[in-house]
Amino acid sequence: IRFIGNVEIGRDIALDDLYERYDAVIVATGAIRDAAPSIPGIDLPGSYGAADFVAWFDGHPDVPREWPLDAPEVAVIGNGNVALDVARMLAKHAEDLRSTEVADNVLAGLEASPVTDVHVFGRRGPADIKFTPIELRELGEVPDVDIVLHEEDFAHVDPSTAKTNQLKVMLRILDGWRSRPATGASRRLHLHFYHSPVEVLGDERVEAIRFERTAPVEGGGVAGTGEFREIPVQALYRAVGYHGSAVLDAPFDEKRGVIPNIEGRVTDAVGDPVSGLYATGWIKRGPV
Repeated sequence: IRFIGNVEIGRDIALDDLYERYDAVIVATGAIRDAAPSIPGIDLPGSYGAADFVAWFDGHPDVPREWPLDAPEVAVIGNGNVALDVARMLAKHAEDLRSTEVADNVLAGLEASPVTDVHVFGRRGPADIKFTPIELRELGEVPDVDIVLHEEDFAHVDPSTAKTNQLKVMLRILDGWRSRPATGASRRLHLHFYHSPVEVLGDERVEAIRFERTAPVEGGGVAGTGEFREIPVQALYRAVGYHGSAVLDAPFDEKRGVIPNIEGRVTDAVGDPVSGLYATGWIKRGPV
């Protein structure tokens, strides 16, 4: 096995060059771009991809050292662990990170943050969350942060019907937070369910998000109720999944964010296999 790093296809070498030198070329580039809801205003200044933010607070060398933490009210769209990571980091006080290996520039940015309220929105209900118990439990242990839940979101929740033991544990965690009195903490982390984003509002930057309230329907999904709500926020983080990126001169399905293929054999525009070119992983099948 020979590893060659710092190589970008299309900048340092072309696919045609690889075809000349190798019998098979396998694309395994994954999906590193943030997916974004197709709604008006999603590209307004103040709207960020969660993966970029995670890369920043992890000190990744490919992202800028500065991050615009200037919003008192922030929205995080998504009901998975990445959404929780982002929400927890935004709500945490920088002093609670001093004992970790957090980068100095990240610590300085978080210390200057004026955030008071972080809102996490999910399109489905509490019984459909994609968190893991340990991530959810840690959210409730952040010092000087109150967890805010809304009773209307739990009208359709029956913990006894949870499909997995993990979900039963998480519903018990949420139930415990529902009965926990507010402490008057300086920051609040709101968990909203049954909220589907329909528009990001603002003239020159994010000022609010318009949601349609959803409700469970037969078959396990949700549908819009026709009730709309506007939540004022000054920043938005999208944590709704990932999207693949094209490789120069390789076929690419922009809508799905994958390289079209049949069982891993890359296909061209008419569906014929491209000789010697293969795909695997998330760039083959999409993120899961």
